[in-house]
Amino acid sequence: MIIGKIEIDLEQLHWGLLTEEENVRQQYLNGNNEIETIRKLIEIITDSEFILYTDEEFMYFNIYRKCEFNPVTEEQLQEFITHKVIEPNEPNARYYANFYYENGKCIDPKKGIDAVSSGFEPCLIAFSHTTMMTYYVFDWCLDQYSFEIED
Repeated sequence: MIIGKIEIDLEQLHWGLLTEEENVRQQYLNGNNEIETIRKLIEIITDSEFILYTDEEFMYFNIYRKCEFNPVTEEQLQEFITHKVIEPNEPNARYYANFYYENGKCIDPKKGIDAVSSGFEPCLIAFSHTTMMTYYVFDWCLDQYSFEIED
């Protein structure tokens, strides 16, 4: 069910950021973990770094448009572990998702329907080691999935 696992080190970016973007990155690296800072950082890194790892046809901006990232609850985290989406080997990681995960299905938290029908790419992001972001990108087409991103 995972179609892509992409790790990005926030201290070793490939592209230079604009001043405003760099300020958001520095705020996060200096310990600002407010939800708005996290959401801005996800958008900035998706637009600047994440795209380097995706297939040309993959609509990377659908990771953050039409949805918003929220902290993953302990209950959801257990669902991810149960369904072997992630391994519980990162005890200090903080997880954010743009969907709600229940019984192995991605659900749009605003509409209560399958996330694929809502027009965005279901994505889980783990923040660990202070500077590391790991994207887990999902793709469901009915009951099947297909690979869009190379690992």
